[in-house]
Amino acid sequence: MRISTLTLKNFRSHAETVLELDRYNFIRGPNGCGKTSIQMALEFLFTGRCALTDSAGRWAEALIRSGEKELEVSATLANGETVCRRRTAKSQIVEIDGRKVPVDLAEAFLTRHLGRVESLSAVMNVDRFVETSGAEQQKLLARLIPDGRIDLPTAISDALQALNEEVPKLASVGDVEVAYKHYRELTAEANRILNALEQVEKPEMPVDFPVAQEVERKIHEFRQEKERLITRRMEADRCLQNAQSRPTASRTHQEIFQHDPCPLADLARELADLNGEQKTIEASLAALEEAKHCCPTCGQAIVQEEKAQRLQSLGERRDELEGLIQGAREELIDRGAPAQLEGSESPSLPTETVTEERGQFPTTHGLGPGDLECQLTILTERINKAERVLGKIRQVESAKEKWESNVREKTSLESRLRFLSKLTDFFGPQGAATEEFCDAIRSLMGRVNHYLAVFGYECRVSFDPYEIRVSSVNTAPFELSLKQLSESEQFRFGTAFQVAMAMATGVRFVVIDRADALDTEKRKMLTSMLMNSGLDQAIILATGEDAPPSLLPRDVKFIDLTRSANLSECGYAEVTEPLQSQHHGSLCTDDTISTP
Repeated sequence: MRISTLTLKNFRSHAETVLELDRYNFIRGPNGCGKTSIQMALEFLFTGRCALTDSAGRWAEALIRSGEKELEVSATLANGETVCRRRTAKSQIVEIDGRKVPVDLAEAFLTRHLGRVESLSAVMNVDRFVETSGAEQQKLLARLIPDGRIDLPTAISDALQALNEEVPKLASVGDVEVAYKHYRELTAEANRILNALEQVEKPEMPVDFPVAQEVERKIHEFRQEKERLITRRMEADRCLQNAQSRPTASRTHQEIFQHDPCPLADLARELADLNGEQKTIEASLAALEEAKHCCPTCGQAIVQEEKAQRLQSLGERRDELEGLIQGAREELIDRGAPAQLEGSESPSLPTETVTEERGQFPTTHGLGPGDLECQLTILTERINKAERVLGKIRQVESAKEKWESNVREKTSLESRLRFLSKLTDFFGPQGAATEEFCDAIRSLMGRVNHYLAVFGYECRVSFDPYEIRVSSVNTAPFELSLKQLSESEQFRFGTAFQVAMAMATGVRFVVIDRADALDTEKRKMLTSMLMNSGLDQAIILATGEDAPPSLLPRDVKFIDLTRSANLSECGYAEVTEPLQSQHHGSLCTDDTISTP
């Protein structure tokens, strides 16, 4: 960057000052003549802030000349572009090439063409870096490397993909720190969730545990069979009701039941029920005796003790039924029942009344009314037992599913933590990403050493903890931190840093105020460093009233600021033009120009 014309209007002590600038400009004058205001004006023009504002540019209204309502700073660059910033007590206006531009867009434009605000402030303010804290210095160094890029290893790219994370922007150490903080927060969250997971024990599954689908199928079959038996019982009840509602069909039937027909019929029906229940129990006994390991009813595993108890219970019921059956038969005989009622296992009415009265004792596939009731009872018990077994199966399956879900979530979190560990290690303070940018900063500090060597010093930067230490080339083992240096030594380091930043960031422009902090010999060293640095432009401000050198190289200009009324009213500074010599663009052979 190179400025051809700088104009200040109502900026602090400057009513209107116009400076025609060259490549190397030495602006001098007594204290209070407005030299530092020129440095502030340049920084305010390109960054919107200066030493009298905060980092956001607030309180810039204090820069307005006393008694005025608006200040203006404008510059015409060597390429013909113009930049102008106006400020009132309540507003700010920025013009680019004569057109008003919103402040945020204007500053974005300046950042894109001239560099970041931090880098511009650093190259225009010798104290900007030296006087800040170590943490702020580190951030500033990070921001001063906008072109820094790092290549992500395959393992890191795979980890980002596995976590469904976007590749972070990595243009500075600051970006690396942001990425590290993000992945560290994700790690803490994953650890919190993992620690909060309930400890679920793996459920024990019996070896011969039946399958839920098979038990459900059995229950369905039992319920269908129960529905069929209920239908049959309802049909039998209807037949009985129809038979009782009709008159008797024959005399023989009336003779049999003329005294007490209902009790005799009930007794015959009871005998049939007892016979049916006896058959069912005998069948259950036979099935249970043949069963070895599983219940014949629900298919569930059965232990020998339970089997023996059930056999004993069924046997006792069978013996009881035999007694009841025998008693019923004897009572039928006593009442004069026909032979087929006395001795038959399924008693029926006499032959001549069977056709008419058959509905009184309906049978279905060989099952009498008693058989139906017994079968319904057995089916109901089987259904209830199977449902209890199904409930246990589902309880175990639910516990298993909960355990498996817990295992999956825990495995997923542990895998996530492994990937996050790779990312935090890579982007962490000791990680490869940070190390690459630290190498870039070390390279930058190498540039500083190149210019600092003119004064006989060198510096070294460390990152854990961060610190910059400066030592004399002649006494290298003896190092001092920046804060321990004298004002003159800090100034020398600051100017070397300014030039290094200007070259590293490509702005190639510096403004150095208070050059009178150096003695005559050190000023010659500063001049030599600046004129051999390759800068596009340098503006050096210092107190001095001595006459400039009689012979100046090309591109060098001395500008005198005075306290005269002419300065405050007209604002034009007295300029000493460079003399022509045969050594165009180089230092004179007889002497080195010293800063005024």
